[in-house]
Amino acid sequence: MSIFQKRITLMLIGLTVLVGVTLATIYTINNVNVKDPSAVAAEDFCKNNGGKWIDSAQECEGLSRSQCESQNGTFNECASVCRNDPDAEICTLQCVEVCEFI
Repeated sequence: MSIFQKRITLMLIGLTVLVGVTLATIYTINNVNVKDPSAVAAEDFCKNNGGKWIDSAQECEGLSRSQCESQNGTFNECASVCRNDPDAEICTLQCVEVCEFI
């Protein structure tokens, strides 16, 4: 293989890597902070019906069972108050009604 052929091969490899990195970057940029449409609908439904939306858990406090199930959520009538706090050391024994959209 001549030096010219080696240079062409190296340039093609470099170009291939560059195109791959560019495509991966474009894909990542286009998918950053894009919410699932069903999650947006659940959040809007929660807020529009007087609930408190917890984005990190994809859940809503304050909906009734019928409201929750009408949106294909899972109603938990006795969720822990500390369920979303991994650092909680002491937690009161009380239930929170939560509609989960997982």
